[in-house]
Amino acid sequence: EFLEVYDALIQSQIPLGLILDRNRMLIHTMGDIASVLKTTSGIFRGVIDDFLDGAAGTTLNAALIRAQRQPDTSFVLERIQPSQDRPDLYRVQVAALTLNSIQVVGWSIGFESMQMVDTPEGSSQESLRVRVDTSDSTEILESELEFTRESLRASMEEMEASNEELQATNEEMIASNEELQSTNEELQSVNEELHSVNAELNRKVGQLEESKNDLETFFASSNVGTVFLDAMMRIRKFTPAINRHINLLPRDVGRPLTDFTNRLGVANFDVLVKQVISSGDKCSLSGVDDFGEMTVINILPYVTGGVVSGAVFSVVTRAELSEGTTLMRSFDRSGVWEWPDVKSDSMWWSPTCYELLGLEVGSLASMSGFQELLHEEDRWQLSHKGTSRCPFATSGLLRLRLRCANGEFKGFELQGVSEVSEEGTIKSMSGMIAASNHFLLHTSGIPAKHKEYAG
Repeated sequence: EFLEVYDALIQSQIPLGLILDRNRMLIHTMGDIASVLKTTSGIFRGVIDDFLDGAAGTTLNAALIRAQRQPDTSFVLERIQPSQDRPDLYRVQVAALTLNSIQVVGWSIGFESMQMVDTPEGSSQESLRVRVDTSDSTEILESELEFTRESLRASMEEMEASNEELQATNEEMIASNEELQSTNEELQSVNEELHSVNAELNRKVGQLEESKNDLETFFASSNVGTVFLDAMMRIRKFTPAINRHINLLPRDVGRPLTDFTNRLGVANFDVLVKQVISSGDKCSLSGVDDFGEMTVINILPYVTGGVVSGAVFSVVTRAELSEGTTLMRSFDRSGVWEWPDVKSDSMWWSPTCYELLGLEVGSLASMSGFQELLHEEDRWQLSHKGTSRCPFATSGLLRLRLRCANGEFKGFELQGVSEVSEEGTIKSMSGMIAASNHFLLHTSGIPAKHKEYAG
């Protein structure tokens, strides 16, 4: 009810008008103000300048400033056209709203419609009439002059504000342009890095493809039957030589080993492989296969990142050794070694090799290191000058003395299989090593000065 009484009181004082706060924001309307001001449909909201066209806004702002300076005075503007879209003219009354007659807290603006009349020649379309208790024409002229000054000052303030806004906008555009240039440079840098990464990836892919081709070629040419299994005993890779004992085809990759029968002559072979995977311990055994040939089988855990992820087993038979050689006798323990490129010094030895010599795993990883352990009286077996083949290719079995970790020499039998190129040169080698209780040297092919060492 109070608000209704409040609205009725204001409506009685200002039938058609506005109430502004100290920031010139419209906070209340009286009457059909939408028919007077420049508006769009919706709620009235914003500063008074948003609802007046050019000259009317400047004139009214000057009156607001004047009313703020003289809060006890009511100002009347004649012939104001709030909207250029409508030709209606209004008499506008502006008064300041004060608190305790001192502090200005807002303004009241009233509108009164005027009849359309011709303006006498030489007269101004906008004038200010100040309600004061005097008839002195000089005071009226001074008041009008002050109004004109206020109008000019308000226009200058608006222009300065617009200029500052334009400068701020220009600075923002310059900053945005600099950011865009910086972003473009960063994108170019990222693009160059991507090109470099792409080139490096292409190089790595080429290397992987080359390594893959090398492995496939090695598997295809290897005379040692080898099978790689995953943790579930599924076949991952195999060499064609294994087909003598297990009939495998390329489409069998991914199938479990238990799906195939073997001719290894070993009972419960699948169980042995499973034990190696579960325990991580290797297994070496020898015997006679289904063809009556002596075989040596090595089952090793396949370790990646310190975790057993499968197994690999290899089978060596008399058929893979050179003619006229003796197969290495069956031992309780034997190690596996590989020399993948005879032009390189790098070799690989299984953990059993290190155990047999009492050495730390990884300390023996090259041919030069192996030769340092070899007894000097046995080194002639590794130096065949004038021929492209080495003793492994001609004799298959070597009996050597190697220095163990305790400094003592111990007898070993070394069995090797070599891969020979079309030109007759050795490309790679692999084989087994085991401790020998009967140290005997071959006498055929030994230089005269070495025959005295033959047993």
